[in-house]
Amino acid sequence: MNVLIVGKGGREAALAHKISLSSLANKVFVLPGNAAMNLVNSKISVHQEDPLEFSKQHSIDLCVIGPEAELASGLADKLRALGIPTVGPSKKATQLESSKIFCKKMMKSADIPTADFVSFTTSQEAIDWINSSDWADFVVKVDGLASGKGVAVCDDKISAKTAIKKFMEQAILGFNAKEVLIERKLIGKEVSAFALCSGETFIDLGTACDYKRLKDKDIGPNTGGMGCYSPAYWLTPSDHEFISKRIFKPLLKVMSDQDIPFNGFLFAGLMKTDQGIQVLEFNTRMGDPETQTLFPLIESDLLPFLDSCAHHNLHSSELRLKPLKSIHVVMASHGYPGTEGVSVRKGDVITGLSSLENCLFYPAAIKKKDSQYLTDGGRVLGLTVVAESFAHARQQVYQKVNDLFFEGAQFRTDIAKEAE
Repeated sequence: MNVLIVGKGGREAALAHKISLSSLANKVFVLPGNAAMNLVNSKISVHQEDPLEFSKQHSIDLCVIGPEAELASGLADKLRALGIPTVGPSKKATQLESSKIFCKKMMKSADIPTADFVSFTTSQEAIDWINSSDWADFVVKVDGLASGKGVAVCDDKISAKTAIKKFMEQAILGFNAKEVLIERKLIGKEVSAFALCSGETFIDLGTACDYKRLKDKDIGPNTGGMGCYSPAYWLTPSDHEFISKRIFKPLLKVMSDQDIPFNGFLFAGLMKTDQGIQVLEFNTRMGDPETQTLFPLIESDLLPFLDSCAHHNLHSSELRLKPLKSIHVVMASHGYPGTEGVSVRKGDVITGLSSLENCLFYPAAIKKKDSQYLTDGGRVLGLTVVAESFAHARQQVYQKVNDLFFEGAQFRTDIAKEAE
């Protein structure tokens, strides 16, 4: 099979790597990819063409779409219109992620446990509501895609009103949000759960816990994710059953009942509270960096499952998962995420890539000049180690991180520390 993957980051590198391991895979094309993706596997090649034009000119048997922005633009619909079997939800179904308010309405229709919420289209209305609210703390969310940076967790009214102004008046994300969602803050432990879905059929892909804050001890600005571990060792068997029966199953049924069938990866952001598991949000694609910890734990050949999903005949057979632990650490450029008045630096030389044995290397924001690999801003790369214990995985992955160097590199040193 010739497989096309749309995207350029660490998530797409993990997708390309896992698919390239399949005996069914002939060529794996990544558009636009990045300059270091060919280091992952020799089957992988990077191209800069438009996905639709590329698909017309090459014998593509399957397309897998990584980024949420491409899904929200309707790329999956356009590829299917060309007769290309595609893993990725329609533009309408992608509203689960592209509109926080649409997502909340779907959850209410499916009777899925989630936080109380209100929404507003003007900052003044939102601020007036906060002033009159009896809530003690708040979560403010932009109703739209914001690369994981459109959420502010606020412990009082002052910080909530400040977040409203930043999102709706001060263009902190590069634009002024047209609508915001305000939720009652939930207290508990966060976890992400993933499934491959086709209509009302889905297959469990596992759980992972990521680290959004830039620095150790969860301080610093929110990022797209600085590391991750899998599985979520603290979930019980009854928790897993609840996630399957009370979250994924009813949501997929409501989507089908409303003639918005879901086809692709579904990512549930959850919190285990004293009142039980509640849903924070749904995303309509694999997570980054969660994918980089989940896929190395899948023992089965993933490609046949993806192909069945794209052809709408997915069966509910289980994937075989390795009884191991996985840790992923992200290394980011100086200045990332660029929200504190510091420019995100590019062009620093990356050294040590030849030393990465016995770990998985997932390139993201990397470019090449002559024979040197350079940083290209943002989250530059990530390393994953799979081992029998989290302690062993942590020891190995940080040894590999220390073998790499680029000027101004930022990375957390506490990924999965609590799991040791």
